[in-house]
Amino acid sequence: MRCAMDKPYLLQAIIYAGSSYRFFLGPRDSSINLVRIESYHETLKHVREAVEHLNGQPTDDLLLAVALLTMHGPPSYHLDPAKTDKEHYRDNDFYFTKPWEPSHFSALISLTKMKGGPRYIAIPSVAAMVFIIDTVECFSTLRKPNFPIFVSPTFIFKSLRRSQSITRSPPGFQFLRNKAHGRTLLKIMEKTNDVIENYDMFLQDPGCGVDLWNVIAARRVAQYQALSTETNSDPLYTICRLGVLVHLIESLELLPAILPYHENASRQLMLAIDECDKLGYWHTQPDLMLWATVLGGLTSRERSLQWWFAEQLGGSAVPATKASWEGVQEISKRFIPFVHGHGEGCRRFWKQACDWLSGRPDAPTRAHLSTELEGTRSMPEHATHQ
Repeated sequence: MRCAMDKPYLLQAIIYAGSSYRFFLGPRDSSINLVRIESYHETLKHVREAVEHLNGQPTDDLLLAVALLTMHGPPSYHLDPAKTDKEHYRDNDFYFTKPWEPSHFSALISLTKMKGGPRYIAIPSVAAMVFIIDTVECFSTLRKPNFPIFVSPTFIFKSLRRSQSITRSPPGFQFLRNKAHGRTLLKIMEKTNDVIENYDMFLQDPGCGVDLWNVIAARRVAQYQALSTETNSDPLYTICRLGVLVHLIESLELLPAILPYHENASRQLMLAIDECDKLGYWHTQPDLMLWATVLGGLTSRERSLQWWFAEQLGGSAVPATKASWEGVQEISKRFIPFVHGHGEGCRRFWKQACDWLSGRPDAPTRAHLSTELEGTRSMPEHATHQ
């Protein structure tokens, strides 16, 4: 706080962040909203002045001010009130229900590059903020992060209880051992299963010794590692890579489906599934195709693309009936399972898809992008509202 008193841009950024969160928690006091708006514009003014007079590398407190601006976005968005008093879930709603201002993110990345990257930021919490912001933003387009990881992944994952399950290394993905970069992807999948099992232990008994924040940190590192994996032209590798990326972003609890991530991820997964379909993988890798298609249906929720994923299920060996859901869950355990809030979202998609397919007796077994992509349609109202 002493540092903030000496740096107007940081003081105003802290006031803006605090008033935004206070406004989110409620009650909706007009005076709080006024403070929020005024402090935002004051922060912008002082940050611009500091950048204009920058001599050499930016200071950590300047990076913190810009990071706070990036995380909290502009004050013009509609901010719904908090829906829960549970800290993690409340924070999830707060930080993922409003848009980021691209210019703020661009400024943060540029200033951090001038610094040399997060590893050269002296204040650990500021370095962590930059790392998280970069990772989350890169998920929007599923691109590689801008900076090398600044923490030891080994140290982070040591905080988790290592799964003793025989499915820690997912049996459905073992063919990846013989593919370029496949073993790297398999290791990330093993860590993902560790994260999920630790979260499950926490939910069953919060006093079991599993620290929720360690679980969240480990998932964030796994997300970074998955984003950093190499791409190649192998359709099966591509669908696996996209699948683990899509699973990791919402593997604990679902995010509000308003993010650019949902649009971009569902489209990329759709293209990968379509390519694998053309190569006959619904016959040679039916379980993998089913797993990836359900993930695509979940990720495309509240979007017109969801109907496309629903149609793919018409050609699956597993009947597209509500009674088949338990069998689908069992299949998912061979890969990365559909559990917790994520699993409930997958179940809802399955139910909607079954309702939709049962209402279209003349529907083709599957749709190909070559004939259907341009004619995207929304799922019928009776399906999407059940």
